[in-house]
Amino acid sequence: MRSLFIAALSFVAAGCVGGGGLLVEPELGPEVPPWSVPVEWEACTLFTGGGGGPAECANVRMPLDWAEPTEAQISVFVKRVTGSGVDPDDAEFAVWPLSGGPGGAGNMQESLAELFLSNDDSLVFYLLDHRGTGRSMRLGCAAEGSDTPGGRTITVDELAQCGEEVRERWDDDLSGFTTTQAAIDLAWLIDTTRPEGQSVHIHGGSYGTRWMQRTLQVAPNIADGASGLGVVPPGFSFADYDASYEAVGAAYMDLCIDDIDCVARLGGDPLATMREALGNLQTGACPVGDDSLTRERLRSFFGALLLAGGDARVAIPAVAHRLDRCNGDDREALRWFAENVADPLEGLRNDPMYSQVLGNLVILSELWDDGPSVDDALDLHRQGLFSLGSTLRVAQLEEADWPRAARDPRADEALVETTPLLWINGSLDPATPLEPVIDMLDDMPDRAEEHLLVIPGGGHGWDSPTIEGYDCARTAWWNFVREPGSTLFACDAQILPPDLSGDTTTAQWLFGRDDLWGSYQGD
Repeated sequence: MRSLFIAALSFVAAGCVGGGGLLVEPELGPEVPPWSVPVEWEACTLFTGGGGGPAECANVRMPLDWAEPTEAQISVFVKRVTGSGVDPDDAEFAVWPLSGGPGGAGNMQESLAELFLSNDDSLVFYLLDHRGTGRSMRLGCAAEGSDTPGGRTITVDELAQCGEEVRERWDDDLSGFTTTQAAIDLAWLIDTTRPEGQSVHIHGGSYGTRWMQRTLQVAPNIADGASGLGVVPPGFSFADYDASYEAVGAAYMDLCIDDIDCVARLGGDPLATMREALGNLQTGACPVGDDSLTRERLRSFFGALLLAGGDARVAIPAVAHRLDRCNGDDREALRWFAENVADPLEGLRNDPMYSQVLGNLVILSELWDDGPSVDDALDLHRQGLFSLGSTLRVAQLEEADWPRAARDPRADEALVETTPLLWINGSLDPATPLEPVIDMLDDMPDRAEEHLLVIPGGGHGWDSPTIEGYDCARTAWWNFVREPGSTLFACDAQILPPDLSGDTTTAQWLFGRDDLWGSYQGD
């Protein structure tokens, strides 16, 4: 089984924002505003908390509101790291990878930096904490404590108190934490740290693609090239988020029909078999003997697997089959699963750098349009097979009238004139579906230096293994970083299709045994 690593996730954790009323987004021009402060680097390590080799970190004083730079300031954190012994000013390429969420900090990009730095000493990676996350004046509240009912996840019962805390602390200053303010941070930092002759590439993952696009809108000439993985196009709304998971989940289960191992177990209508199997779990028709194995838990687990992509998704039909057949071996396998398999999103939910408050502020400000009521969102969630409940969560935030900044008109505008662009998106990405990305490109001017790489069967990440043994998306991306606008290394035709048969490694992870599906005997 390939890695369950989830990069640049687009997930709304249970969260809160505070205050009331409409916050105003400042009017900002197309240039990097003047601002004169030092960027003072200090020794640190690549990985937050230690390890991964030497790096340099800086806390930079930035205007809270770039339209009124002298009124108030905050501290914005950035880390830079190069190959062994390379001076950052001598690096040929500077890469600025932007984390998703919204709410993720720069620590989500540390593994990506380590991967490429281990193979190329011509670059420097800059890892930036979006304002309001991580070490950049992170927005939070006491409900995120380890001894609270939800741990770092803010429960519905904790929302009111959390909101009150945020109101008391920030009030109207929450308008200083929008995508546009963070985009100007990035543009200013690039302009300030870039030595003459260095090529700059901005890469966004998920919400980071929105952050990247906004940066190119406020400073069109700030980079030599840019890219986005899991693309958030203009007009994107979390109102459609849970419904998208259901549609992509159904498309993934349709692949079962063409796999001999999968179709032999789930039959000609795999989705119907799966729905019936989960019904058996609810009614007690398949008694597993562990109350923790619920439809709610499996719904979230299946949704997380769709998000991650890769071959681990075979766990979805495998669990459905064992619930449907429910012989003695199946019940033992499912008990092992219930006791030993963690939520794939657990690392994100427990990440102290991640800010639920910042994420919800950004979503309500420009990633939420014409969303369903709480009751309608709840019905959709309960009926779903793959839902993370993100649409429901944001509907609850809207119903509570929590604050938002005025929607920036650039949120609905496609890029017009900008740097060479590479877009990467999975064809089975539930968080940022492919069709709206294609529509976005249709709305943009035809440009020879713009490319779309579709990962057939891909989810919301890089995973794109080829028959030659290398990863297509990462290879194409790195070629583009080094030669912006050049013709891509054509590898999409070599990407392996999703594996729905499974292997011993997957079976051991999921059920603690060598056989993923179980013997035909006793079916």
